[in-house]
Amino acid sequence: MFLPLLMHSRTKGSLKLKSTNPYNHPLFKYQYFEDDRDAKALAYGIQVAINITRQKPFVDMGVEPYAVKLPGCESFQFDTFEYWECHVRVLTLNFYHYVGTCKMGPRTDASTVVDARLRVHGMQKIRVVDIGIIPEAPTSHTAAVAYMIGEKGADMIKQDNGLV
Repeated sequence: MFLPLLMHSRTKGSLKLKSTNPYNHPLFKYQYFEDDRDAKALAYGIQVAINITRQKPFVDMGVEPYAVKLPGCESFQFDTFEYWECHVRVLTLNFYHYVGTCKMGPRTDASTVVDARLRVHGMQKIRVVDIGIIPEAPTSHTAAVAYMIGEKGADMIKQDNGLV
């Protein structure tokens, strides 16, 4: 199975608090594919993956693309760039590795939430210590970045409380 991923989306979503109740889920506005280049990049990735499966070693193993048209894309000829672009627009999901939701930066930047020591602007004794602080997605799985931020955040909390 091949799974093309869009590592550097040109489209930016947003996250807003629904209320002051900390138990209410926030409002996510994903805005997938507001920049057409994102859908085109994924469609291209699908075509590359399919072309790989058409090579002799895969053919010899009996590998075939799943050739059932996706509902919503029936008007496009199957296996064309336009079909795959429709496909990604209709059937795209994320892996819940959101970054930039609580961006780190100076208080003078309205798009930031935390300072360089991960403290929430205008609040006391509250920090964000996860991948939400990084402004752009890394070209990798976010787990290693999350571990690094967690370790550094723990060190900062200990330092700021005289524990080291």
